[in-house]
Amino acid sequence: DKGSQSVVLIQSFQGGKVLRYGSGAVLTADGLIITTNNVVPQGADVVQVFLGDKVIRGKVAKRDFQYNLSLLKIPDTDKPIINLAQSPLNVGDINYIVGKYIDVNKTMLFSQQSLVSRKKRDFVILDSRYENDLSGSVLINKKGEVTGIIFIDGSKVLAVESEIIKGFFESFAAAKTNEQK
Repeated sequence: DKGSQSVVLIQSFQGGKVLRYGSGAVLTADGLIITTNNVVPQGADVVQVFLGDKVIRGKVAKRDFQYNLSLLKIPDTDKPIINLAQSPLNVGDINYIVGKYIDVNKTMLFSQQSLVSRKKRDFVILDSRYENDLSGSVLINKKGEVTGIIFIDGSKVLAVESEIIKGFFESFAAAKTNEQK
């Protein structure tokens, strides 16, 4: 429940048609949202973020193609922010994939148990049921900490660990600080 309150639904459009959809999570109170490039591909001309009963336009603030990550910027939000886990995932860890989807014009939360089956240098392979709407969902441990963000590669369910997300965000924040100087 803790981590799920920060999860948002995201839709990207191109030429007025839905291009992709998936989830993301509120990273900062000033409106930064972490998701994957799968959810907001480069060809998207409009990005919508569903925050409760509000739909807000978002803008891609930064991309990382190596790790398939995107930071979206929206106006300040009162949604809770995610708590990134400090410790890495281990093979055999059980976590929960949490995301959102649309059902008859209403956003709905989903959760799915997942087992870390393998670790590679850049990502984690999960033993989890494949679903189209998993991209951008968060991987949450039993403490409510976000341990990763989900993306799909073929029919594999993969996760980028929280340590990489933290580094991606810190590089964005450092660049913003340097711009303001």
